[in-house]
Amino acid sequence: MTGVTGRSFFDTNILLYADDPADVEKRTKATSLDRAIADGTLVVSTQVLTEYYSVSLRKFGADPATLRGRLLRLASLPVVQVDTFIILAAADRQASAKISLWDALIVEAALAAGCTSLISEDLQAGRRFGDLEIVNPFV
Repeated sequence: MTGVTGRSFFDTNILLYADDPADVEKRTKATSLDRAIADGTLVVSTQVLTEYYSVSLRKFGADPATLRGRLLRLASLPVVQVDTFIILAAADRQASAKISLWDALIVEAALAAGCTSLISEDLQAGRRFGDLEIVNPFV
């Protein structure tokens, strides 16, 4: 992820692409996740962890024990708990920014963690939400 500095929040799709055997190009780019985990700049949320587990089971047929190990590794990072405050802020953000509630929850969790980058392909690259900038690593 060239050009990204500071704390970065990784959307679920980045975690999924890091494991996706079908898209080699995106998998290669997404595997920089391992570097972000190692240097401590990666932040995720409880929403991201549960979506990652659920989609990996459904889409890739991943082994639950293997996924649990991956979750344990990710859980060693800063994990934002999606609580009532974040849900209410996301509801407001959804209405004002005209984005889905799921994307708004991601944005609010990233803001709560003090992240400067939200690594995602689901929102418009370069778009800003306060100090948070959307970065699409695949463009």
